[in-house]
Amino acid sequence: MEWYTKAAEQGHARAQCNLGTCYQDGEGVAQDSCKAVEWYTKAAAQDDIQGMENLSRCYKFGSGVAQDLVKTEELFTKLAGKGVHVVPGKVYKPLLGEVPKFRKYVF
Repeated sequence: MEWYTKAAEQGHARAQCNLGTCYQDGEGVAQDSCKAVEWYTKAAAQDDIQGMENLSRCYKFGSGVAQDLVKTEELFTKLAGKGVHVVPGKVYKPLLGEVPKFRKYVF
């Protein structure tokens, strides 16, 4: 947890997203959805796809923030612009190098 925190505080987007997940799930820290949103937001601001996906779920379900479907849609649109396939209710992201296979994210 110490290294995730140090890297996240230094602006490393993947560490910010991972730290957000730790707070969301209560892994190694007390569960805190508000802190999760804070770290997901920082990762998403750096165009981290996983950070944007996680943040969009928080807005969709009101986890750590007020539910905001407009913000959810904005994040979906941004994800689509990055090549993530967005379908109402689901997000599909092609795995690198394996176009026929898809990783499924259910919202």
